[in-house]
Amino acid sequence: MSRIEVRLVEGRGLKDQDKVGTNDSYVELYFDEDYKQASSVVSNTNDPQWGETFTFQTGGKHKLYIKALDKDVGDKDKIGEATLDVSPALSGTPIDEWVKLKGSLGLRSHGEVHLVVRAI
Repeated sequence: MSRIEVRLVEGRGLKDQDKVGTNDSYVELYFDEDYKQASSVVSNTNDPQWGETFTFQTGGKHKLYIKALDKDVGDKDKIGEATLDVSPALSGTPIDEWVKLKGSLGLRSHGEVHLVVRAI
């Protein structure tokens, strides 16, 4: 079974989900919905800095799901989501990429997250 390391470096231009103020952003990463991992919440910015690393068993899957969320009291709002094909990393070529987040209809960019992915 393949293991992969995902470093969530930062985000930029995350679309505001709050009527007042800026996002309290965090990211969920997963290959399988049952095994999600989440970053810490970075408050009051649309350009969060995380610098966090996550380890996954891919279970033979090559598509990493990325979902950026805005944490609110008792709730969360989706900022945007994307998928990333990690096949190159599994083949030995690390990925260092800004991934564009799409909104619900997938029509416009809702910002980007910077990910570094490698097999371990």
